[in-house]
Amino acid sequence: MEGDSESRRIAQSLAVKVVELETENLRLKEEVAGLAESEKALLSKNRLFEAKVLELQARLLYPPASKQPGGGKQGAGPVPKFRSPFVNDERGGLVYRFERPESARRPG
Repeated sequence: MEGDSESRRIAQSLAVKVVELETENLRLKEEVAGLAESEKALLSKNRLFEAKVLELQARLLYPPASKQPGGGKQGAGPVPKFRSPFVNDERGGLVYRFERPESARRPG
């Protein structure tokens, strides 16, 4: 009888431990899912910032002709016609605006 009682106590203790571990496992899975979502959002934001840096570098390397020494058209890069693909959304966040290239807009 005493052996049965000890076995039941051990089995009950193990069952409680299993439930605790399953609960902890679910909590950790939710935390990992939240971190993965945060990572995805941060990587997206990082790509937007990298593109903005490239845009600013292009403006420094190819200033509009009117701002270059001599003010002539010589050496003017593509930046005067360049329109940033990034705009602020209604919440103030930086988002990418897709536009068709000029070649795709014109027929023929």
